[in-house]
Amino acid sequence: FLLKRESQKQDNPTLHRAVTGIHSSARRLEKITDKIFKVLQSDTPELSLHPQQARIQDILDDVAEVVAPFLNKRSQVLHLDCPDGLHMVLDIQMITDAVVNLVMNAIKFSPDEHAITVRADLDKQDPSRVRIDVIDTGVGVNPEDFPRIFQTFFGTYDSKHHSSGDFEFEKRGIGLGLAIVKKFTELHGGEVAVVTERGRGSTFSISLPVFNPTESISAFPALVNRQRQ
Repeated sequence: FLLKRESQKQDNPTLHRAVTGIHSSARRLEKITDKIFKVLQSDTPELSLHPQQARIQDILDDVAEVVAPFLNKRSQVLHLDCPDGLHMVLDIQMITDAVVNLVMNAIKFSPDEHAITVRADLDKQDPSRVRIDVIDTGVGVNPEDFPRIFQTFFGTYDSKHHSSGDFEFEKRGIGLGLAIVKKFTELHGGEVAVVTERGRGSTFSISLPVFNPTESISAFPALVNRQRQ
């Protein structure tokens, strides 16, 4: 915040954009960690969810804006595929965070210049649910890791790959990303799944029950509880 304020006094647009990005990311991290602690401290969705009527395309556009700098660094392309009229009731920030985590994983585990696709639509097998797929053609998931990838703090911790970086090829973090995706999805009464083949890529899917925007938003937690039961 202090650096941002000082940069405004200088005639350096590049510096100001960079510092503004740092400040924005710090605020986003603050929001994410706040939600994590709320989720860990309570199993009641009523204390964690802030449901709103949402247009899914708007959520995907926000995801694209967040990950754009990392895509550019890796010369990758993000394709969005979503019907314009797809709406539902959900916690916008939670689902945005979940999809961002999946796309960031796709960036890290796909080679340079590869394409990543985020596709959202009503589930063809169950039209009462919206399905969001994040599809990459990267390295895939090791079969031995598959049963544990959604566990909190799970990671292979290979010293050749582990780093604090956000986008480098095959770099691992601390193992919270997929655990957050799973928790945020389940708080909506949804499910997360993955289809993967080593060396050929992965498709991570979030499946969410459709709560009609005409439903009372205040009833949303009760609807989630019924769905989870």
